[in-house]
Amino acid sequence: MRISSFAAPPPCAEERTVRATSVPNWLEVELHRVAKTDLPRIRLHDLRHGWATMALSAGVHPKVVQERLGHASVTITLDIYSHVAEGLHADAANLVAGLIAGEAR
Repeated sequence: MRISSFAAPPPCAEERTVRATSVPNWLEVELHRVAKTDLPRIRLHDLRHGWATMALSAGVHPKVVQERLGHASVTITLDIYSHVAEGLHADAANLVAGLIAGEAR
């Protein structure tokens, strides 16, 4: 059975339907498998945001994240994910302090 449509979690109060014209078989299988679990429903956009947050937290360069997300500029990426950068300030300060003190990286 092909998926002709599946309901995306509502972004606000209204529910939208995403129509798939050509769903790869592996994706169809996974969508059916996940739909049968008790996992909370999340939007694909939430997965995208989660990936960007984890990538920046892991030290992936913001320019790489910007390109992967398709943002027009790195400024947009840094504006959206500035909450991640806050936690990186202490890491950056400690790294540079270690370099100044002559400690190996």
